[in-house]
Amino acid sequence: MIPCAAGDIHGALDRLFEDVLAFEESFGAARRAERTPCCR
Repeated sequence: MIPCAAGDIHGALDRLFEDVLAFEESFGAARRAERTPCCR
């Protein structure tokens, strides 16, 4: 039962990480559209 729980937790963290990355990418794209990039 412990390996199953660990696998479920790992899968949930992977999905959360993917969601966070997608949010950061969309947020970054919105900020880039707002103004010119200053940190290149």
